[in-house]
Amino acid sequence: MTGNLFSVREFCLSKLSKLCPSSLRLLVAFVVLTAVNSANAIVIDIFEFSSYINADELHGDSLLDRQLNNGALSAANEFEGAGFGVIFDSIFDANGFGTATWTISNNSGMDLNNVQYFGFLDAEIDSYLNTYFNEYGDVGDLVLGAGSEDVLADSWEIDEPGFVFGDIFDNLSVGGLDNSNGVSVDAPDDVSLALGFDLGSLLDGESFGVSFEISEINNGGLGHFDMDSADGFYFNGFVVEPAISVMEPGSLALLFMGIVGICGSRRFGNRS
Repeated sequence: MTGNLFSVREFCLSKLSKLCPSSLRLLVAFVVLTAVNSANAIVIDIFEFSSYINADELHGDSLLDRQLNNGALSAANEFEGAGFGVIFDSIFDANGFGTATWTISNNSGMDLNNVQYFGFLDAEIDSYLNTYFNEYGDVGDLVLGAGSEDVLADSWEIDEPGFVFGDIFDNLSVGGLDNSNGVSVDAPDDVSLALGFDLGSLLDGESFGVSFEISEINNGGLGHFDMDSADGFYFNGFVVEPAISVMEPGSLALLFMGIVGICGSRRFGNRS
């Protein structure tokens, strides 16, 4: 496809050099090159983007907040029924890259202990060209945190999203990712990704935020790649201050570079 587009470009420019003013030749060249870049762009289809919360007081059952489902906004929210406030902000471009931030407030009337929060992403790469069964995940450069004293993810999982053999939903529902890759380069299939954060205690009235990024640039997160096109993306997240606005795409990659060497700041106040 790319070769054909470049052939068309060269043909058009050779004819325009005789027939058109230089300004028009430049305009046509820009339009054709834009078409080439669009043809080569990685397209990420977000099938589902959800979060889960678990705590001792929830008796082992995680609550689900599904914000995106089949690429559209979804109303599946178990958080609010249990007394949690939810604010979801996102910035995604036309190709599916960008950032999303959940801000969660504990309005349940209870102080919560051993709070765990999870982000789950089921996305497909170039599925309109070559389906989504030819993809694999990689743990890449992911650096895990050490509990509630830092902003990094503390657990992860790469797995088939439960339609055939994966157990990632089972693990999310009980609040425990298994730090394993069930869809490696040696066994490609449908891929989903999850990151978990150990938050310690969350007192009644307290809030926390978690920002996630889907990036073409290695942001230190889990990798998701297509076997045929060699396209891919990286998925990472960090705990942020509750009042933070949604991060600009690419900012988590910069944040990762600074945090990995420091990792000393507390996530938020009153953590045990």
